[in-house]
Amino acid sequence: MAQWLPKSGYLVFNDIDEAEAGRIERKLLEAGPGSALYREHRREFAGTVLELTPHLREFKPLHLYTFLRTGENHPDGLLMCCSNMGLTLWIDGRMMLNYHGRELMIPAFLRTGGGATFGFPFEVERPYLMHIRLLFARRGTQLVLGAGETRGFYLDDYALEV
Repeated sequence: MAQWLPKSGYLVFNDIDEAEAGRIERKLLEAGPGSALYREHRREFAGTVLELTPHLREFKPLHLYTFLRTGENHPDGLLMCCSNMGLTLWIDGRMMLNYHGRELMIPAFLRTGGGATFGFPFEVERPYLMHIRLLFARRGTQLVLGAGETRGFYLDDYALEV
């Protein structure tokens, strides 16, 4: 589970179209976390803010996939996703956020800028597939995906892994 500064694992794709992104999502939903699928696209990040410049092709969509898990039930959990580029977030294949601004990214549960924070009940050890598409990614693109609680703090028992 997460330890501060947390490490997170993602699959990062910078050269696929929307049809391929959907196929990858379906395969990952079927296989679950820990599978050997797409091993060559695995990347590990330290901290909560992902610096994505080394992984992008300028002005092309960037697709990231990870599984979010918590060590306890959090019926009043919060999920935050924000970036300084437009983004779309799917959870287990269902679109949950479609944001097309380019505002300053403010990764705070109680005042998110460049995305959104919304209520999301987390079940203990259940892996939720997170698929994030960043539109027109360019140098300086960053992303924050975090699990929190209603007082505005990060949960200390969540993990992002593939």
